[in-house]
Amino acid sequence: LDEWLRTTVEPNRKQRTTDGYREMARRYIVPHLGEVGVSELTRDNVVAWVNALKAKGLSPRSIKHAFSVLHNAFTQLVKAGKLGTHPCKDIE
Repeated sequence: LDEWLRTTVEPNRKQRTTDGYREMARRYIVPHLGEVGVSELTRDNVVAWVNALKAKGLSPRSIKHAFSVLHNAFTQLVKAGKLGTHPCKDIE
């Protein structure tokens, strides 16, 4: 996530947007998924993460925002050829 934020988000988004993405990553993504390597992350990991955020009582809007940050990062990895499958694909 750090590399994606640094190389893709920072040069193309306003500072406030970048800061918001970093905060979502720090608070909600890294604590749950940070131990899992990018290439090992599966759809099941992502579904479990979303369910854990729901169980914590996070608002649907915050969950959607955090998911969007993760989804966008993986979209860039797939486009760059660094990842073969998108673990966030087809998750609602």
